[in-house]
Amino acid sequence: MRLVLCLALLFGCDDAPEEPSPEAPVTEATHAAPEGPTDPAFAPMSDAELTTAISAARLRAGARNTNVLLVFIADWCPDCHEVVRVSRLGAAQQVLAEKYEVVHVDVGGWDRHEALRERFGVSRIATLVVLDPDDERVAQTTLEPISRHQTLTPEALAAWLSDPRDA
Repeated sequence: MRLVLCLALLFGCDDAPEEPSPEAPVTEATHAAPEGPTDPAFAPMSDAELTTAISAARLRAGARNTNVLLVFIADWCPDCHEVVRVSRLGAAQQVLAEKYEVVHVDVGGWDRHEALRERFGVSRIATLVVLDPDDERVAQTTLEPISRHQTLTPEALAAWLSDPRDA
């Protein structure tokens, strides 16, 4: 597990990192991950617990006429921590509260929730999958603000969440 963490920190969460963009400088202080695994977004769940959480989210989404957002993440992934952090800010937080029931899917060291990852073709993280209340996929995208040196703002995330489209 330490090897996976070290490799993730050295190379990011993607297999092919791009060169830094001079327009979007990234600093470690800006993108610091929360301390320890206490963040509930990164709480591991069994497949059965995840199935229950998604079913409950679908029921709430149906009652509210909203969608379900599956957020595929891992505690060792800096991109994932940044996406979770930004989702809790300003416009992104507001759109999530108004239009979504959110379920975080912690993939661990790629050893959890294989069937769900395969269903949506999740091979990189942080991947966001929008489902309607009937469990039909609406759209999906992968955000890698740290490993790809791209700025992710609450406004940019809110814009995608307001009108989700496949990347």
